[in-house]
Amino acid sequence: MKQHKTNYLAHLERISDFLFCGKDIWWSLYEEGVEFKDSGEEPRQHKEGPVLHHFRSSDQEKEKMFLKDLWNKCLEEGVALPHPKIKVYDYNSTPVRTVVNKEFEVQDTDS
Repeated sequence: MKQHKTNYLAHLERISDFLFCGKDIWWSLYEEGVEFKDSGEEPRQHKEGPVLHHFRSSDQEKEKMFLKDLWNKCLEEGVALPHPKIKVYDYNSTPVRTVVNKEFEVQDTDS
C-alpha cells in the first residue's frame, strides 16, 4: 500500500461496490493495516451487499460505469475507505480535490 499507492487506489475504485457496504463488512482496519475479508473462511454474501449482476443483463462497459458511479457516491457520501488520502481527478486528469481519511493511519512497521 505504501510503495504502490496509485495502484492500490485504482484497486479500491474497482471494488467500490464492496467498499460501499461499509467498514467491517468486507474489510476491516487494524493497527497493522487493512484486512480484506474475501477468504474462503468468510461468508460469500452479506445482507448489506453488494448485489451481484447477472452476466446476461450486463457487460464490461456497464460494470465499469456502475463501479465509477458508486466510487463517486462513496466519496460524496463520506463512506469509510481504507486509504489515507484520495485524490479526485476531473476528466483531463487534473486533481480537483483531495479527500483525507484521518481514521486511516497505518502504523509504520519499518522502524
